[in-house]
Amino acid sequence: MITRTAQSDFSPGQVFFPEPSLYLVANYEPRPDNPNWVNVLCERHDGGDAICAYLSPVDAMLDAIFASKQGKRYYAIPASGFVPTTFIDDNNGRLALDVHLGWPARNGQLIARRNGKPVSCASHHEMQVLPEHAHHIAFRLEQGTLAVLDELYMSAGLFAYRESFNTMMGWPETRRNRAVTAAVQKMGGLAPAESEYNQMALYDAEFEQWHFVSPAPLAKL
Repeated sequence: MITRTAQSDFSPGQVFFPEPSLYLVANYEPRPDNPNWVNVLCERHDGGDAICAYLSPVDAMLDAIFASKQGKRYYAIPASGFVPTTFIDDNNGRLALDVHLGWPARNGQLIARRNGKPVSCASHHEMQVLPEHAHHIAFRLEQGTLAVLDELYMSAGLFAYRESFNTMMGWPETRRNRAVTAAVQKMGGLAPAESEYNQMALYDAEFEQWHFVSPAPLAKL
């Protein structure tokens, strides 16, 4: 899959209502007619693009680092502030999200994309948005996906991971940045692109530690 961006608005007036809370990866690109314009990170599928979404703000911050390049920096933003109307219009009334589940790994190493950045594992979700609902878009993550996340994180001993995700954005910026820096430093070398994964890597931002667990729960998706 190819990482790319979709353009839309990031606005203080809420239009998108995800449950549970989600985060996106965005590059700010103000326009004369819209100072809140952003590009959001997407994955390309045969059926069209999907917006990359994250339950963990730290996972979003990690992908923001991986997507950034000289002169173009990406940031993690709350999905609740994003206005997906342009994306929906460009995709024939379709809103698609790839919700991050973890990082595919092989023998304790995250796996690289062809561009050298880590591969992300995500659950794909689509919904049709009728024009009359375009200003109040409710998205609820399926219980099956949440159950798989529970299995993955609990197998790593991270039983309160959802509570941790909810508190991370309340951390001082210095602590969030420290957790992300530690994740990159402790990530080590990557397995070659297209390696077959035999683990899922999960990052515990509170204790700044990577966990490598069985990917077996993914078979339920």
